[in-house]
Amino acid sequence: MKGKIIPLSFLHTQDSETGHQVIRMTPPHVICHRNYFYQKCFTRDGSKLIFGGAFEGHWNYYLLDIAGQQATQLTDGPGDNTFGGFLSADDRSLWYVKNNQQLRRVDLASLEEQVVYQVDDQWVAYGTWVANSDCSQMVGIEIKKSDWQPLTDWGKFRAFYFTEPECRLINIDLHSGEQRVVLQEKRWLGHPIYRPFDDGTIAFCHEGPRDAIDARMWLINADSSHMRKVRQHRSGESFTHEFWVPDGSALYYVAHQENDPHRYLYRADPATLENRQLMAIPPCSHLMSNHDG
Repeated sequence: MKGKIIPLSFLHTQDSETGHQVIRMTPPHVICHRNYFYQKCFTRDGSKLIFGGAFEGHWNYYLLDIAGQQATQLTDGPGDNTFGGFLSADDRSLWYVKNNQQLRRVDLASLEEQVVYQVDDQWVAYGTWVANSDCSQMVGIEIKKSDWQPLTDWGKFRAFYFTEPECRLINIDLHSGEQRVVLQEKRWLGHPIYRPFDDGTIAFCHEGPRDAIDARMWLINADSSHMRKVRQHRSGESFTHEFWVPDGSALYYVAHQENDPHRYLYRADPATLENRQLMAIPPCSHLMSNHDG
């Protein structure tokens, strides 16, 4: 139930390899997760964070008070995309997508919920939608409803690519709810991200199996002009996990060459499209940089 307060008992352990203290904040008997790695999770003072929890049998958003060791339920009912939501720049709101159809804003003080944008009946909201730095604009991907299908395993993920679903990269004004199409193609699109502090530049990807996509990472101007690829794949090479450095200075991503045991962290300059290898890294799910990379 929205507004419900859940007391938490933090579990403190020591990592056997590093000796660092590890604190488990959510209970072991309930599946919980944080939002997507580059979406805002913590309040600016670091005292609270949002997470997705299945306390009621389906995913909802919760706000965790670290000092108080308690969580407040922010949303209720099934259908929350608990990976894509985020806290607003001013810490006053939670933004998230409900039932693949509605972009909603939750006021953290009153828990009042507002539908800011309704997806057209012929389309489905897909993936993680991302706001610009001042939380006035958003970019997202929609898939034609007749082409959309749930992706519950990697086999379905691969097969979906070859169906060539019709997708569109959209911009939403978060004050008016007005939507504008930036790019529409018969191609699986994903991972839209505003360049921080530059509302004129949007990164997005050609989604799909690493051995099938032509070139994953792309930039496009917000007015739909000047679409350009960040880097072309070589044979046996794949790129993934792209994200903007928080100050907007570079796009980071992970590169992998077939049969190479290592992964490599790269930096792409958004102005010159120069790509530079930074370091070898171990295989991992997600990584993130500090403010300036």
